[in-house]
Amino acid sequence: RIVGSAKARELYLMNEKIRAEEAIRIGLISKIIPARGETFQQEVHKIAQEMATAAPLALKRIKANLVDADRTTFQEHLDIEAERHTRCGYHEDAKEAGTSF
Repeated sequence: RIVGSAKARELYLMNEKIRAEEAIRIGLISKIIPARGETFQQEVHKIAQEMATAAPLALKRIKANLVDADRTTFQEHLDIEAERHTRCGYHEDAKEAGTSF
């Protein structure tokens, strides 16, 4: 879905490597991080820290929403996401988050 049916088939069947710039352009990746040196380690650590400090239940449901988006119709997905969002609102984490600000 990200790159479209024709491009997905081309990538899958032709097994050609693509450059990072092309992957960004077609939406396969969201960021290019140099693979060597201090910058890479810093960026990876920063992303890991952000995820580690996120609410675990919310993060779990966000991941599920992303997976389900590829398997359901738009309307089905809206219903599933709304139900998950509602369940998060009743959890202790939500109550604590509300009083934190």
